[in-house]
Amino acid sequence: MIKQLTDGQKQALAARLSHAKQYEGLHEVNDAAKLRSLIAKAPGGSNLNLASDGWCAHFVGSIDAELGYVPYGGRAAEIGTAQVEIDPRIAPPGCTVAFHGHAAFLDDVLQHIFGGNQSNEVNSLHMRYFGEPIGYFIPKEIAELTEASLIVEDSPIQGYEYRHKVEGGEWSPWKRCDEDMLLSKCSDDDIRAEYERRFPTDATTEAIEEDVPEDDIITHPDEGPETPEGSVSANDVAQELMETLPRDARFHAFCMETGEIVKVQPFVLTDAHFQIPTREAFEAELDKLDPGVWVEESNDCEDIARKAVQSFHEAGIKSTGCVFSWSGKHAFCVAIVQDEGAIDALFFEPQTKEILGADKLGRGNYKLDNVLMIIS
Repeated sequence: MIKQLTDGQKQALAARLSHAKQYEGLHEVNDAAKLRSLIAKAPGGSNLNLASDGWCAHFVGSIDAELGYVPYGGRAAEIGTAQVEIDPRIAPPGCTVAFHGHAAFLDDVLQHIFGGNQSNEVNSLHMRYFGEPIGYFIPKEIAELTEASLIVEDSPIQGYEYRHKVEGGEWSPWKRCDEDMLLSKCSDDDIRAEYERRFPTDATTEAIEEDVPEDDIITHPDEGPETPEGSVSANDVAQELMETLPRDARFHAFCMETGEIVKVQPFVLTDAHFQIPTREAFEAELDKLDPGVWVEESNDCEDIARKAVQSFHEAGIKSTGCVFSWSGKHAFCVAIVQDEGAIDALFFEPQTKEILGADKLGRGNYKLDNVLMIIS
């Protein structure tokens, strides 16, 4: 097991993740032709049925094939036979994360993985949805890299694609491809300047940040405009949820410090404030909702719930969310509304457009003793 990585290896892994992210959003039904062409580059990928077969590991293998690494394809649990395991404590973005039945790239978003066959598409999801990782791995070619044999490939920037290779401590010519694919060599000074711009040291970071126009800086929502009139705080929404949910409603989370499964609050609120519609306005949009036809693994419960939330967002109602019930083996929706001046949490089934009463919520498919709801 590798217990320490060089800067060159980390940069190669970051480039690996960057390369994978160019395929973000590809769906196994809507983009089937593109996905089949991609995963065919991994061993066994050309024989897969995207609608019924798992293709997460083949997505990892296809990315490595495109980058010139020996591609891995097959069962996620066997990934250690094709790649080199690293210590989880040093795992950087771009390494492979293997679960029982799943494989993906460690994302640069905290506790997220980026991969294929995640809700039927290529995207980034929280690791909690896949259980406990069984290991972290990197391609053998990256494991064998040293500082003197660094290979970094980045995505195009401002219409150009840059590649460089350092061998024996010497800078090789930097090739720049313009839109007409004409190659030209840059001087060593150009190479070093571009390298420092891409991978700044602590000494150069401050100077770079000073050159960024203020309008281009992405700020935290708390630093943005004042709270819109008529909105309520996340604390008020949380209070209503705690009063509405049964006492046994919990999310089972893995505690990294102790290695134990702990039960925590079953909801996540991604905004500090929410603009809450009236119940009448919500029900009017609910009547218009088109859940589509249920199709196994293509438009099943979690897909319908996610699309329902998106539909409400597009209609201007942004206080809805998805409810994932592991105990009920089902996904449905929740909405925060105003009912006669008070905040109310409504749980509803997007497939039938039924608002769930006390006789159903917490029972059968709507069990809440192991549930996570995300309201954004």
